[in-house]
Amino acid sequence: MVNQKVYILGNDDMVIMFGLIGIEGMIIDNSEDLITIFEDLISDKSIGMIIITIELNEAQISYFLNFKLNNKRPFVYIIPTIFNEEAEEEVFLKKYKDILEPVNKRG
Repeated sequence: MVNQKVYILGNDDMVIMFGLIGIEGMIIDNSEDLITIFEDLISDKSIGMIIITIELNEAQISYFLNFKLNNKRPFVYIIPTIFNEEAEEEVFLKKYKDILEPVNKRG
């Protein structure tokens, strides 16, 4: 089995926190650059998982949902911002409950 890296894209706090345990990452100051940076990363075959820890807009959420549904590699994990008091209300799955419910009922 090939060793694959985990990579994090997010705000400075999260990238530094993950860096303390040896996970490489990039601080994203402008979320508009996120898709471009992500597309560069997915071409790197050594990356097996990308963690995203910044607030996403609707277009970005749709992009990543589509990517996750149509690609096996790399695995993309989106962590909602933990520094936002309303984070539980903005969880990724709640926004797309109507799309994901039929998928869950199939199993």
